[in-house]
Amino acid sequence: MIKAIKTFTAFAILAVIVSTVSCVKKDDFDNAPSTNVDPDITTNAKVANVVALMNPTTPQMITNDMVFSAIVVADDKSGNYYKEMIVQDSTAGISILLDQPSYFTSFFIGRRVFVKAKGLYIQSVNGTPKIGVLSNGSVSAIPSTLIGNYIVGGKWGLSVIPAKRKLNTLTDADLNTLVQFDSVGFSPADVGLTYADAANKLTVNHTVKDCSGNSLIVRTSGYANFASTVIPCKGGNLTAIYQKYNTTAQVFLRNGNDFTADQVRCDGMVCTITYLNIDSVRNMFAAGITTIPGGIHIKATVTSDYTTNALATGNIIFQDATAGICVRFTSTPTYSLGTQVDLNVGGLTLSEFNGWLQISNAPAGTIISGLPPVTPKVVTLADATANFEKYESMLIKVVNVTINNGTATTYGASSGKLPINDGTTPNTIVLYTRSSATFATSATPTAPVSITGILTQFNTDKQFQIRNLSDVQ
Repeated sequence: MIKAIKTFTAFAILAVIVSTVSCVKKDDFDNAPSTNVDPDITTNAKVANVVALMNPTTPQMITNDMVFSAIVVADDKSGNYYKEMIVQDSTAGISILLDQPSYFTSFFIGRRVFVKAKGLYIQSVNGTPKIGVLSNGSVSAIPSTLIGNYIVGGKWGLSVIPAKRKLNTLTDADLNTLVQFDSVGFSPADVGLTYADAANKLTVNHTVKDCSGNSLIVRTSGYANFASTVIPCKGGNLTAIYQKYNTTAQVFLRNGNDFTADQVRCDGMVCTITYLNIDSVRNMFAAGITTIPGGIHIKATVTSDYTTNALATGNIIFQDATAGICVRFTSTPTYSLGTQVDLNVGGLTLSEFNGWLQISNAPAGTIISGLPPVTPKVVTLADATANFEKYESMLIKVVNVTINNGTATTYGASSGKLPINDGTTPNTIVLYTRSSATFATSATPTAPVSITGILTQFNTDKQFQIRNLSDVQ
């Protein structure tokens, strides 16, 4: 009997202990719901209250016991954001830094999150409010092991209606919020390019414009899953997250569907692509400056070598089966010899620079493949002289040529203009080498050689330019 009483007493004590433990309320931030409901968490702040604590120059610790809820409007699913989550409520938006790749599996667009802000830091990072932990004197991503201490996911399937804005009316109140711009289009110079450099994982800025001529930067990461998507020509409505980089306004698409591209452009640009050969484009030139009609593209192969500085910086020579042409780019191009490119030349200008026909202010093109190789056309110097306009910017080859009458010199001597002769007349072509060319100080051969190169022009001078020393054999 005594043994039974002892046994009952032990079970009673254990029951009391279990009951006591079960009555202790755990932190709600440890009890994230697994169903589509909000957790039992009481909020006492709005996003705007948190943003108001920001010091413009230094990280500010949030010391108040502030809890707010907001809806995720941008996550890292597409890769355009990395370890950064954008949330907003009815008052403002804010960026939350998370050291957790693929956090979108838990916190995704359209889900409400509850944030216990106390202990976090807020800072204006290059002009954009962001919160996280403090590391080395600046706001940094919340470690993955601590995210649950600050953030709990709630109900999902929620939507935030983007605020309609004009490209030139964004204010700091719009930072980290979802905005929409109606009837806009990407700059003609950007049409046909990719959103970013997916091959090299480089972030790229493009420009979107409205019908009033206002513009705004659209910034895309090279890691975005739509980085290699070609920027459409048509106009449309663009939805994005607004942020700043210092004083520069910029927006980020959340995915490739954030631009509708379903409207006629208001700037008159033709969006139907027409492919022409280079000879047809050259024949468009009349006099002075000729604008190439919108929608015109060429597919051609690079026949110049930018690595030797044989041409002026920014110039690249392209050739197809019909002709060649010099294209001057808005930035320094790095198309290697033999690269095949699809170039959008619509809206660009044809003009003669010191007599040499060129297409000016070209944006970067799209690298392609499948074109036939370019073979240099074998001609005589007399033929090249008589039909210079036909062969201008084309890759040609002349044989049994004597340079500088067989007298030893360097390619850059005599202001880079050396007489060449293959025995045919009349011959008014010189071998020209820029002083900055990497081979300008190299010795010329004294015996007859074969030369491959490109015909160029400078005023009345008819020039034959080699691309590198391999062109002389």
